[in-house]
Amino acid sequence: MKDAVLSIHAEGDSAVAADLADAFGPYGVPLTILTRDEAAAVASEFLPVHDWEFDQGAIPRFLNRFVNLFPDETYDLLLRRIEQNSGAGQNRPQSRSFGLVHENIFFGGVPVEKRLQLGRDCIGRLIRSDSDSAIDLANLFWAVAGYDEPALQLTLEIAPGVDDRGVHNIATLIEKATPLLAFTNTEFTRDLIGRFTGEQREWIVQAFAYQARHFGGGVYAGDPADYIADQQRRFANQVATFPDDAGLEDLARALRRLT
Repeated sequence: MKDAVLSIHAEGDSAVAADLADAFGPYGVPLTILTRDEAAAVASEFLPVHDWEFDQGAIPRFLNRFVNLFPDETYDLLLRRIEQNSGAGQNRPQSRSFGLVHENIFFGGVPVEKRLQLGRDCIGRLIRSDSDSAIDLANLFWAVAGYDEPALQLTLEIAPGVDDRGVHNIATLIEKATPLLAFTNTEFTRDLIGRFTGEQREWIVQAFAYQARHFGGGVYAGDPADYIADQQRRFANQVATFPDDAGLEDLARALRRLT
């Protein structure tokens, strides 16, 4: 059965790729019997598939199981998707790998040491990247590294000495973080802002302010106007209690301007 499944080549076809993803699992081929070379070959079949949302997200649903056994191969697939998008040009639609409707890909079941190893590689790429790939690399970093203290420390470690492009990319990283990062991780926020001066500091402050004011998505059953008003009240209350101490004064001012 494994040989039969490995002989399937999607060639960019969403339906065939979804069937390939569904061929693995409790009633199909166990992922545990794949070698790393075989796993890499399976992952590569999803690279040219434009629509990962097909069949209610069959591909990311599969990858969320696959990643726990093959984190390197999953990470490599997502990097290659980013590189593919970066060179796609104006006349070719980009292939979405993040912000999916049905299911996003997370590395939460991967051992912490491996997540940090991949996160360190990812943030290094992000710092050097151009604007075309910075957003996707920022999304990839948070999906891989998560938001625990060791992951945040990676950002603090790489910040000193980066050039203007690198600072802009760190700002992009902050903007793509989980909502309310400045409120829930005040010490990290203070430490990162403190790594910069002048105009570079302003970019990071504005990134934190934008991210704090971004309410995120989700489903709301009531009147959208009521939802927005409620979120605005919550934001104003959080700003009112935000510490206006050394290292956070400029961010506190930026947040107050948004209320």
